[in-house]
Amino acid sequence: MEETETVGTIRIRGARTHNLQNLSLDLPLGKLVGVTGISGSGKTSLALDTLFVEGQRRYLETLSPQIRRQLRRQSWADVDEIQGLPPTICLDSRTLSVGPRATLATLTEIHDLLRVVYVRAGVLHCPSCQSIVEQSTHDEILDDLVALPERTKLQLLAKVDDDPGISPQDRLRQIAQSGFVRARINGKLVDTSDVFVLAEDAPRPVIEAVVDRVIIKEGILSRLAESLDVALRLGHGCCLVTIDGAPDRHYATIRFCGACHRSFADPQLRTFSHFSAAGACPACLGLGVRVAKESTKPKRQQKSASKAQSQRAVAQVVSSEKCEECQGSRLGEVARHTFWEKRTLPDWLKLNVDDALKAIRQIETAWQQEALPGGKTTQQGLLRQNLIPEIIRRLDGLQRLGLGYLTLDRSAQTLSGGELTRSRLATLIASQRKGYCFVLDEPSSGLHRADLYRVKNALNALRDVGNTVVVVEHEVDLLQGADWLVELGPGAGHLGGKLVTTGTPETTAEAPESVIGPWLKECRQRNPTADLSSDRQHNKSSINHALPEVIVLGACDVGSITIPPIRVRNVHVPALRLGMGQVVCFTGVSGSGKTTWLMEGILPALQQALNARHQRPGSKSLASGNRNLITTIPDELIEVVTIGQSPAGRGWKSFPMTVAGLWDLVRRIYAATKDAKLRGFTPARFSPWHPEARCPVCLGQGEVTLEADFLPDWKTTCETCAGDRFNPATLAIRFRGKSLGDVLRMEFSEAAEFFANFERLARPLHLFCELGLGYLKLGQPMRTVSTGEAQRIRLASYLARPDFQGQRCFALDEPTTGLHPADVQALLKVFDRLVAAGHLLLVVEHHLDVIRAAHQILDLGPGAGLQGGQLVAWGSQHDLRQNPASLTGQALRGDSIP
Repeated sequence: MEETETVGTIRIRGARTHNLQNLSLDLPLGKLVGVTGISGSGKTSLALDTLFVEGQRRYLETLSPQIRRQLRRQSWADVDEIQGLPPTICLDSRTLSVGPRATLATLTEIHDLLRVVYVRAGVLHCPSCQSIVEQSTHDEILDDLVALPERTKLQLLAKVDDDPGISPQDRLRQIAQSGFVRARINGKLVDTSDVFVLAEDAPRPVIEAVVDRVIIKEGILSRLAESLDVALRLGHGCCLVTIDGAPDRHYATIRFCGACHRSFADPQLRTFSHFSAAGACPACLGLGVRVAKESTKPKRQQKSASKAQSQRAVAQVVSSEKCEECQGSRLGEVARHTFWEKRTLPDWLKLNVDDALKAIRQIETAWQQEALPGGKTTQQGLLRQNLIPEIIRRLDGLQRLGLGYLTLDRSAQTLSGGELTRSRLATLIASQRKGYCFVLDEPSSGLHRADLYRVKNALNALRDVGNTVVVVEHEVDLLQGADWLVELGPGAGHLGGKLVTTGTPETTAEAPESVIGPWLKECRQRNPTADLSSDRQHNKSSINHALPEVIVLGACDVGSITIPPIRVRNVHVPALRLGMGQVVCFTGVSGSGKTTWLMEGILPALQQALNARHQRPGSKSLASGNRNLITTIPDELIEVVTIGQSPAGRGWKSFPMTVAGLWDLVRRIYAATKDAKLRGFTPARFSPWHPEARCPVCLGQGEVTLEADFLPDWKTTCETCAGDRFNPATLAIRFRGKSLGDVLRMEFSEAAEFFANFERLARPLHLFCELGLGYLKLGQPMRTVSTGEAQRIRLASYLARPDFQGQRCFALDEPTTGLHPADVQALLKVFDRLVAAGHLLLVVEHHLDVIRAAHQILDLGPGAGLQGGQLVAWGSQHDLRQNPASLTGQALRGDSIP
């Protein structure tokens, strides 16, 4: 009998996207659904590449046939049937890359709302003289003139165009031909028939046509209106009125400064956007920082290039110095001198979220308490009813998610992963959409345990207004708070893609086959009433103790690192002495300064010391504000390895084997085959970027970009090479029956066995598997891997280097991003190997298992932004447990989010 659609569920039947193995399951509508499983088990394939992509397909079916034809080659989800699926919206961590012009205000659309406010209600002050630039209608000017005393004599004049190619005498002749008998030249009245002689060295005169001379009296209105119309038309919207015994009056139906004789275009939305040439500062091109003089706007990249390439092209021609012309505001002259409520747009954007919300609420309250002046009722009423409440809603959403300390003009590229995720989440909540299916990829990424309750409340808010929220997540506390859980597995790659368990968190915790079950049980046994956020104010007062001059961590009698006090951004910390051969974990709430301390303070100091030891005094320190640090390092330390969250190695040409430096070995293996030698193929021939080897359609990418008007670009598998990247002649060369296309589709676990006889290749491949990356494909585009996966790929590439000798300092920024709790244990084993070899690991991390495994902990706080940057606690996990001021210590004690 045919199955009928169940009311209140999303029915998925026969999902085979990527590694999903004919998966069928039901998801409840209107609930918070957590999708979990070990890395590579198929979570993203189900939530993003099946549910979300199917939602996209259904939306595109509603568009015009022309647009659908442009996307006819798009690859859709491989699934038999999905019923009951609402419209889908996705917040994907893989798409959170931001450009150099993006700010917190642009990400949350607050900038767009403020632009509308300034277009509708902004008052321009002349940039030259600071006087208000008036703009009147024809009737308003006429009313002003008619209101003059009876028998007032006045003249209406219009300034004519000052064309350098036309002599003053010819200009007078043109005025006469237009029917005007008088003109004013440099303030002196003349007849247009007079001969005007200009000295050779004299400046060009100011010529104004006298349109009419009238006396204010009864019955003059019609003539005055007609003359005013002529004067405004001749003066391109401007006219001048002279009155006997009084200063000249300037009138304009356009924005015009009479004192400076400057006209300004009518305000448009693009005038207040630094993304537009019309609104961006011409000196810095809207970047807010100095641009190299020899640089121009970056050339448009080839269609096959990614947006990240364009962003890097911009980064190569800018510096960190603030633009002198716009003072870092990014905006042009007009936007910087347009006021609303005594502030310019840059003034608003310089405020942090808390201050901006307070200020705009005060404006709203003042409007409610006072009568609006005549003529402004409609304009302010429109702002009051629509724009201001929307701005308040978005600011309030940011504040509720703990981002009140961030300024609105904060560059999005300087936001931490947690800050970026929460800002996008706040935008989703403020949109007030109902009846949607929101798909979110690890919204807890980059968050301290004390911040999780904010995200939990935000997800519940999305659900409570009538949405279905599907979350790909590893954070046990968030999974415990979900209404329904789906666990995929049991393994990764081809060993995953199956349904392990589905049900409530309680039933999942008791399921014997569940991998996440033991962690859910542990979560349920914690204190359910403790609220880590409740002690924030207490913590702030608790840290007012005297810090030692030097914080000593680990055995420092032999081979230690000493770093003087750091002062970077909001971070103010004492000197450090670190022993080698240990894991030092940097903890604290999101935005407290952990990454700043490590990446902009400690690492540049270490690198500077290494440069000095190698007699490279000309080398630049990477720390702005800390270039004079003198740091002591042991002789055994030979390198500082930074594995951060930057997109290095994640360009459109990169895949894991190229990032790890292993593809050259594969090319040599294939070049050594008999068929390759017969055809004269060298190792260079087996590069997907070689002109004679690559697919002529996709140019070695394995996928093509489909461009559609008014829609984002789509990527789909190349039909010519079927994703193999190479042309048929190159694919004809086989090693053990496999072409290069077959090799690129292998998972690391499979490739480790396939190349088992090649030690230099097999050993690194096994390292990838040990780091929990055995499910990744060798040729998977780096743009599709998570930040955590990219970090582990780089870590494995270092461990696999044949010259991996001596001691190193490894700096890792949240390496557990995207990892299941079981995968974290595999990562910790690699940490143990590095520590045993004498290396120092400096790790920014929120995951409690990593914090517990660390030898020493540096806890920053007590809050974020200006309320952070202080050393709250340090020492072992036992020391932090005993420190009442440490939020991390509370989490280690087992306190839970509410």
